[in-house]
Amino acid sequence: MVVRDAARAYHLNRRQRVTLQNSMPTQHIIALLIAERDKLNRAIEVLQGAAKRRGRPLKNPLAAIATPVAAPVAKKRKRRSAAQRKAQAERMKAYWARRKKAK
Repeated sequence: MVVRDAARAYHLNRRQRVTLQNSMPTQHIIALLIAERDKLNRAIEVLQGAAKRRGRPLKNPLAAIATPVAAPVAKKRKRRSAAQRKAQAERMKAYWARRKKAK
């Protein structure tokens, strides 16, 4: 905000007057923001680098950053009916009886 006449500047509150007096050029502000962004990008790369993958490097390292890793899907457990458990128990009893008899 640029104030051209002194009468109008007088009616601004104190914070606005200080901002007008100490304003930085836009290009300088942009340069500072870009520098801050670069620092943040480097910090992110360092933090992601702790979980490096093994093996041959990717052709496009940015592809690994862009694709999020999906959480592993837990396998569904196969349930057995009471009849199946009973049949298995009988098979195991017969198995151990044969082993015991063989000794």
